[in-house]
Amino acid sequence: MKKLTVVVLGLGLVLPLTTMAADAEDVTIRVMEMNEQTKESVLQMIALPDQASEVAREKIKQAERNRVQERLNEDNEENEEMNKERERAMEEMRTELESELEDRIQESEQSQDGRPNPNTGR
Repeated sequence: MKKLTVVVLGLGLVLPLTTMAADAEDVTIRVMEMNEQTKESVLQMIALPDQASEVAREKIKQAERNRVQERLNEDNEENEEMNKERERAMEEMRTELESELEDRIQESEQSQDGRPNPNTGR
């Protein structure tokens, strides 16, 4: 039993030390630009199968289609907003014109009746 305890404690002390020693062997992977050169780096070109480039092309095309569709949707929303503003302005103008027309009709009726117009004094 004492041997088992010593072995377990020994492993408990040795494992953290080996883990701390492994930190010095960390590897950092960084993507380099095409013409970039450094002394500390190792450049490894990875050849991709033709199918990978086809898939990438399709993804790029789909992303472009999505961007175009988003722009169209934004344009449509802007156009709808502008149309609503125009409709509001036209409705205000229509209301003003109707009011002015009613005033003129009343003026005309009053002038035909011979009564003085309260707005013009005639």
